[in-house]
Amino acid sequence: KQWYQRRVAITAGDTDLREADKLRASQEEVVAKLKGLLLKSKKEVAEAKKQEEEAQELSKDRKEELEHLTQQFEEAKLEVSEVTSQLQVIREEKHTAEKRKKYRLRLCVDTTA
Repeated sequence: KQWYQRRVAITAGDTDLREADKLRASQEEVVAKLKGLLLKSKKEVAEAKKQEEEAQELSKDRKEELEHLTQQFEEAKLEVSEVTSQLQVIREEKHTAEKRKKYRLRLCVDTTA
């Protein structure tokens, strides 16, 4: 009877050990999967940071380019304004010259008549 009880106890102990081994193996598998997910997440975060830095650098470059182009545009507007002003002066001078020419022609016609 004692031998049987010991055998049952040993068998129960073996069953407990097998169950504990299965549980440990299952937990190790979960830990391995979690480590894999953690590694994957770290890589994704590093890639996202890299992309963000590249986007910020591109944004900075574009901002500088926009500022440069805006400055060039303002300079061109000033040049157009100056040219327009000069053109107006030339038109006024031409108009004045045409008036003088007509006046002289009238004087010539009047003196010859």
